[in-house]
Amino acid sequence: MRTRAEKATYQRAWRLRNTERVKSYESLYKSKRNPEERKLVGRNNYSNLRLSTLLAYGHKCVCCGETEAAFLTIDHIHNDGAEERRRIHGSSRASSPKFYRMLRNQGWPRDRYQLLCYNCNCAKAHGGCPHQRLAVA
Repeated sequence: MRTRAEKATYQRAWRLRNTERVKSYESLYKSKRNPEERKLVGRNNYSNLRLSTLLAYGHKCVCCGETEAAFLTIDHIHNDGAEERRRIHGSSRASSPKFYRMLRNQGWPRDRYQLLCYNCNCAKAHGGCPHQRLAVA
């Protein structure tokens, strides 16, 4: 059995060796104590992640040039988004933050993803975007 002083010394050394783990525990404890503040921090983190994603992809629709952030979405160029979500996340329904973090960790790949406004993205799934058809005509 350790004495009180030995235990305190051991705990101090452990905290110094495991600073990241201690920070995550403290963060979890604080979030339980103040859930509203934690929600606000989470929303801010998501907003910053989404904004950095939009900026990395040019912050405008590649089809029509729309720049309103609320309308912009990431498009899978090869129309394999559901397949990718099942393969990577185990479900066809994956959260946006996970997807944005994956894009960031991969260095914002442009060979598989592009930025489209919601209208152009939906139209692409239903026979092609009108902007593209007008450009060809």
